[in-house]
Amino acid sequence: VAAIHREYGATPEAVKNDTVLKILNEGIALAKKYELTEDEASLRNELGLMQAQQSKFEQADANLERAAHLFRSLGDTENEMWVARNIMTSLIWQTRFEEFNELYPEVIRAIDTAEWYQLKSEIYTLIGNVERAHGDKEKGWEWHGKAQSAVSEYYIQANSSQMAAFTTLYDTEKFKKEALEKQAELDRQKYQLNQYIFFSVILLLIVALVLIVLVRERRLKRDLNKNVADLNVMNDKYEMLIVESNHRIKNNLQMIISMLEFSKKGIEHSKTDIIQSISGKIQTISTLHKHLYLDMHNEFVDLEFYFTELIEQYRQMDMEQTIQMEIDEVQIRSERIVYFGLILNEMLTNTIEHSRDAENPVTIKVKAKDGHWHFEYCDYSRHESSREAGTGLQLIKGLVGRVGGKEYLLDKNNGTYQFQFETKHSKSVVTS
Repeated sequence: VAAIHREYGATPEAVKNDTVLKILNEGIALAKKYELTEDEASLRNELGLMQAQQSKFEQADANLERAAHLFRSLGDTENEMWVARNIMTSLIWQTRFEEFNELYPEVIRAIDTAEWYQLKSEIYTLIGNVERAHGDKEKGWEWHGKAQSAVSEYYIQANSSQMAAFTTLYDTEKFKKEALEKQAELDRQKYQLNQYIFFSVILLLIVALVLIVLVRERRLKRDLNKNVADLNVMNDKYEMLIVESNHRIKNNLQMIISMLEFSKKGIEHSKTDIIQSISGKIQTISTLHKHLYLDMHNEFVDLEFYFTELIEQYRQMDMEQTIQMEIDEVQIRSERIVYFGLILNEMLTNTIEHSRDAENPVTIKVKAKDGHWHFEYCDYSRHESSREAGTGLQLIKGLVGRVGGKEYLLDKNNGTYQFQFETKHSKSVVTS
């Protein structure tokens, strides 16, 4: 506050000085009250210099001596020397040059090796001025030179400090930039690490899922193999059972045929036709079961092979007609081929019973045509009208219906039977 009032130029000098003196005294009183030694020393130094300027030298000397003593007690040599500078100024104003000459060597010893360049400059200037005032210009200029050197040192120190500040600022910016780059690098590494962790977790999940699937697949495969093995065992048993059943059925049918043949003995030939017809039908079924137990893979039975065996039985019964077959390669499902055998059996029986001409051969044809099969049987015998409603012909027509036959025709002039059946009931090289 005292400095503000002292520097305010609009206030009259007397008022300004009185105000500043009042404030300085109040400040000294407060510093003494609260034992603020450094503040008291600084305020007394300012007060002493001001009093010296006002030629109140006694009060000035007392305050300046007190300020120097206080700074000395605090070990603050630099501020003590600033007080000494003010004392030297006061001595010059009082023209007390002897005391000045006694004092300044002590001050020079105190500041000579220090780096208080501004303080040195002012003290050297005071000494130089005194020497010049006393007529020793050479010494005066020498001290002024030292003062100028101190000023130069001051600017060098200031520039060095400024350069140090710029260097510090540059280094700070440099370190800041490097820190930002390091932080960016750390952030990038952290991001890469997070990505690595994320993809590692995904990979582990995929591996775990694959392992679970593989374990489950292995377990399912093991269960499947066990079920397949059980099914194979059951299938083998089933096939053996079917084979055994067909074998027994075939033997039983053969036994029935033998009993019928035995029954024919002692009966007139004209009365054995019914027994012969029944035996033929039973033989047809027996032949099928023979195939079924001899062939393990018996879902389908070859039609030509089946018809050949049936015809061989009729040849053994002294059938006079020659039989010619033209049958394409076709296999009929085992559950349906028995009807084809019964159809052929009825046709051969009718031929034996009613054909008058044994010279004409019996032709049997089964040909593929337009996605279906064409069946034709011809014994070149004329059918009389009285045979229209015969049970044999009705049975043939009914059996044709059982195999899914269509367009059934009988040419009575030459004894030709014809019908068509679909390939869904058979297996062959021909497809619909």
